[in-house]
Amino acid sequence: MPGGLPTTGTRVIKMAEGMFRGIIKPLIPFNCIFDTDFGLIQLISQEYRNRDIFNIDYIDSLKTNYDLLYVLYHRNTYNPLIPFMNNPEDIDLAEDLYIQFIEKEYENMVARSIHTGLYNLIGSMRNTEEIITTICYSNDIEKHVFANDTLLSKIRSINIDNIVEYLSYIDQYYFKATEDLYFYLSCKTLKSNSVYILDYDFNFENKEKGILKQSREIGVALANRCVINIIGAFDKRTIH
Repeated sequence: MPGGLPTTGTRVIKMAEGMFRGIIKPLIPFNCIFDTDFGLIQLISQEYRNRDIFNIDYIDSLKTNYDLLYVLYHRNTYNPLIPFMNNPEDIDLAEDLYIQFIEKEYENMVARSIHTGLYNLIGSMRNTEEIITTICYSNDIEKHVFANDTLLSKIRSINIDNIVEYLSYIDQYYFKATEDLYFYLSCKTLKSNSVYILDYDFNFENKEKGILKQSREIGVALANRCVINIIGAFDKRTIH
């Protein structure tokens, strides 16, 4: 099962957060709670050691989980394969391989994944009466993980495809990237909400200035008067 490694220290680092009154109702998707990219590179290291495509020596040089996490957290591209390929400029191959891994090996990726800092954040939220958390999944593999996790099995979970039915339960949205499946499917429900983007380097045009990469999803959120926030994906002590 996924889990382990850095889980604490989540914090907002940029932009207005707003003042909250009454009950806070965040929606947090699977890919914000588990870093499946970590699981993918672990899978390649263990079972897909193709030296014609991947720089296996570089992967092997990352001696600890923290070393691998550092590379993934600071990468500039959404596709996690690119930093580990012999030819990182072959974007078409990287995209094709990434899709194949998702389609054929997602369960094995998930099994090797680690918690992000939002896992512990959810635990803290659960102990606060003023916060009612909802988590969401996109397929049966993710649903199974939620159902069998000691903490997450106690949290309301929904299929992201049914998000419209749960609007009354949501006023905050968390997303892994400026454009991903969960953000795309949530666009139809965004209206004057707080939106939190995880602070992976690939989400920024300029991280020091807090300038996010623009996307259709970001545009929709801003057009619908949402406040965009940036939140730490991991405890900074584990990735620096």
